[in-house]
Amino acid sequence: MTGVTHFTLREGEDAGPLMTGARRAIAGAPGDSMHWYNLSLFQWASGLHRDAARAMARAGAAGYAAEAPRPKRSVVIPVLDYSPNSPYDIVGLLADLEGFEGEVICIFNSAEVFADLREHPRIDKFSFNKHNVGVARSWNIGLNQAEGDVIFVLNADLKVSLAALDELERYLFTLPNALAVGMAGEMYDMRRLKIRTTHYTGTFSAPLAVDKVSGYAFALHATRLHDAGISFDPRLSPFFCEEFDLLLKAHAAGFEVYAAPVAGIEHVPGISAADRPIYCFGRKADRMRVLIRNANLILDRAER
Repeated sequence: MTGVTHFTLREGEDAGPLMTGARRAIAGAPGDSMHWYNLSLFQWASGLHRDAARAMARAGAAGYAAEAPRPKRSVVIPVLDYSPNSPYDIVGLLADLEGFEGEVICIFNSAEVFADLREHPRIDKFSFNKHNVGVARSWNIGLNQAEGDVIFVLNADLKVSLAALDELERYLFTLPNALAVGMAGEMYDMRRLKIRTTHYTGTFSAPLAVDKVSGYAFALHATRLHDAGISFDPRLSPFFCEEFDLLLKAHAAGFEVYAAPVAGIEHVPGISAADRPIYCFGRKADRMRVLIRNANLILDRAER
């Protein structure tokens, strides 16, 4: 078979005989990727979408219209500032990620930091917000850009070992129905949002299903996340209760959130433990007011 065979399906015509002829023609030239490509177009036009996908894959494997490789792992980092309350900052974190096999995505909520780092060689993708849009929105922006099968969500104020990310990924794909796996977690009285048990890093030796994974470093299973249509509620911005939001949506979709005994990521609590001024969309946020509002939003949803 030396030329390209064209098939035309008239309206109302049975695709069976033509499809049989097409498959026989392809069988005579299995190495000709152009024919696999044409078969995929014919199958698509005939409504055989899964067959079309398989034929397109054969075309790519043979070198015709091959799909460009995509990153298998993604890191999403919201960046508000240079982390003045921590010994670690975004510059050090990017250095830690130098050997990371995957893409690094930064969501800049600071004009100053964006101007300094926009050309940083370790940043593969970025978004710049004129104002701080908060954690939930920043996470969503990063998730919408991420292409990896595993998405690591990291604070900017971390010291990270690549081995720790590998361990989080291993747990993510081996724990039952895992949607998210983090470094630490808490169990709560969900009716009052009161902590019952805290599992700090280094205090437990086996993975635990938890009510709240620590938001400073966790991994997300991208396929489960997107198949379930999960994103973070932007009403929870600028901060607080994003992890509860994840738990409620995970459980609604039949998934679990875990804390795993992983070492190698260091974090010093910042805004969650200190009342420093935070501005969201140019307006100063009152820490206590935000906490009360967001907690009640989560409690309303949990009681439904």
